[in-house]
Amino acid sequence: MSPLQLEKLIMILHDRLNGISLDECVMRNKGLDTVDPEEDLNKLDDVTLKRKKEIMDATFEKNRKKREDPDFKYDVEVDFEQGAIESCEWDSDKESDEEF
Repeated sequence: MSPLQLEKLIMILHDRLNGISLDECVMRNKGLDTVDPEEDLNKLDDVTLKRKKEIMDATFEKNRKKREDPDFKYDVEVDFEQGAIESCEWDSDKESDEEF
């Protein structure tokens, strides 16, 4: 059993002891077990951030190509197509850098 699974089980048991229904416990933990690419991780508390990072690490390790994998290739180079360049307000030339 992975540490994440054990932590999830403990949180569900804790919530159940506090009178929360099993379905609600599972839904609360399901949100913690996913990483939304649009989510601002800077706004999370330390415990939740640590859990999200552990999930990202586990996902990376699961998807990582290892030397033992039959389709492993060393030093793969990929050229990505350049789409339209988006401009941002902070990257505009309207303000000068004379202050700096």
